[in-house]
Amino acid sequence: SSHRPKTVARHFAWMKAAGIDGVFLQRFLSELADPAYLTLRDQVAANVRAGAEAEGRVFAVMYDLSGAKPASLAADLKADWAHLVDVLKVTSSPRYLRHAGKPVLGLWGLGFTDRPGTASEAQQLINWFRTGAPASQQVTLVGGVPTYWRTLKKDSRTDPAWASVYRSFYVVSPWAVGRYGDAAG
Repeated sequence: SSHRPKTVARHFAWMKAAGIDGVFLQRFLSELADPAYLTLRDQVAANVRAGAEAEGRVFAVMYDLSGAKPASLAADLKADWAHLVDVLKVTSSPRYLRHAGKPVLGLWGLGFTDRPGTASEAQQLINWFRTGAPASQQVTLVGGVPTYWRTLKKDSRTDPAWASVYRSFYVVSPWAVGRYGDAAG
């Protein structure tokens, strides 16, 4: 279990031995309203920080927005990021991944047909993280986006406004799991 510091320390030692530079720590926004899950996820974050620092690896947080409450998605996300930055101080770690002087943060799930949020809401959230948040909470933003983000088809929302949303991320990471069945694919 990643709740155990010894387990995470071992994983980071293995990463170092295998030449793996670091990890994105996934944090499911839908779980964090439950105090038990929040405590668990905070412990995992502390373990990841300790492992990265001990083994010279890097880490960054990536939120998974699956199952998030549409009405409170932005407020919940901002509140938890403030908790990570201001209370747990994850971005003060010398091993927290940075780009262009800012911490890297991933948001996975915006624009998928089965995830919450409109294009307008997504753009407001991205703008907040890029320039509207307090300076300590501003980030280089990675978007975990649908496979068909460029064409606005299949797993992507089709509203043309999503095209500019996707392009406002600093980094785009399309979801490709299960999309290919063989080498020809």
